[in-house]
Parts: sequence; structure tokens; C-alpha cells
Amino acid sequence: MEELTQAIQNILRQKTNDTVYILWLSSIEYKLEDNVLEVISTSEFKKNVVESQFSSLIEQAAKETLSDKVELHFSFKGENETQES
Repeated sequence: MEELTQAIQNILRQKTNDTVYILWLSSIEYKLEDNVLEVISTSEFKKNVVESQFSSLIEQAAKETLSDKVELHFSFKGENETQES
């Protein structure tokens, strides 16, 4: 999925300024499964900001990249990991 991430990142870089891209979008990873694009941020805080401020831009970039409408799902690294006792 590195190619997908790179393609979406290239579009986002073109459609935002350097500060916005570096601060909010450059570290995001993307995974596609069954027309659901998982948008994976590095923290819960960043996930919340990206989801509220950039979801339409990410959806547009995904559509340009994939030529299909996808559903976005926002998450952050470690969100689904459980602690072992």
C-alpha cells in the first residue's frame, strides 16, 4: 500500500501549503480494503484534527487516485492494540 499512500500524499501536497502538509498530512498512512480507505494518523489528537479539517480533501485525493468512491475510516496507530497482562 506504499504506492497508494504516496499517490494520495502527492495530491495532498499539491492542494495544501507546506506548513499544513508537513504538520497534519505528511505522516498519514492509507490502507484500502473493500472500498474502505483507512486513514491512519500517528495520534488520536491528529486523527481528530485530520478527520474534522481534511476529510473532504482526502476523499477527493482518494477519488483521483483510485477512480472510485471510497468510504473513509479514520484511526490512529495503536488504537486497536490491546495491552497484555
